[in-house]
Amino acid sequence: PELTFAIYGKSADWDFQSYAEKTQGFSVLYGADLSSQLSFETELFFHRDELDNLSSGVSPLIAADAGRSDVLGAGIDLSWSNRSGSGLLDKGTKLSFGIAATVSGTGNRGWHRFSAMLDSTHGFVGESVVNFSLGTGVIRGQGSNGYVNILDRAFSGDGAPRGFAWGGAGPVAPGTDEALGGTRYLSGSVEVRTPLARDGLSAGLFFDAGSVWDLPGVTGVDDDMYMRASAGIAVHWQTRFGRLEAAYAAVSYTHLR
Repeated sequence: PELTFAIYGKSADWDFQSYAEKTQGFSVLYGADLSSQLSFETELFFHRDELDNLSSGVSPLIAADAGRSDVLGAGIDLSWSNRSGSGLLDKGTKLSFGIAATVSGTGNRGWHRFSAMLDSTHGFVGESVVNFSLGTGVIRGQGSNGYVNILDRAFSGDGAPRGFAWGGAGPVAPGTDEALGGTRYLSGSVEVRTPLARDGLSAGLFFDAGSVWDLPGVTGVDDDMYMRASAGIAVHWQTRFGRLEAAYAAVSYTHLR
């Protein structure tokens, strides 16, 4: 069993966003192994967020969520894995499910969320491996119309598809093309990876697909499911501090109703 306490804070004011975000919070996590392959982790979290410094031309759909708001909630994740290690070339499969909900919130911050993820790596040719991944999730507001604050929405499907701008996998505000995020996402990827001469380095050929959609309680926005896809090459560097990746991708769009 492992008990972890975390205090965190972040501030973001990117040129491609018409607003700034600030977050301060803490979390308490408790996790344990149920068997050699099955584990769980629970989390109690609180954070205070602020959406401010709005540009003069910001969409009213974003300005509606401006200001300070608080969130208190809890969640649990259940994971099964038979992977031989944590590296990108290590073979095996990992399957995880997560649920979370707020028990208190201000500024339309009440929500409940479900997510699932599958990641599987198998031998291919020589030392090469092929990786398959699939992820999905949904978040719903606790109000009568299901509205979710922009600070709580999904903006990409577990990082896929690669090659798109931030928020490019989901709905945008009419007239300004600002990313609005969504309450549902689906993503998938297939990648063939080959080790390079230096330890921790590998190269890959990939095909990604994904979409973010659905904005309950928001009118005047095309929030249908548009599947985005990309194909390209990537270089991965697995360090003791985490993974670094550089990728080049060609992108395409498909509209699904």
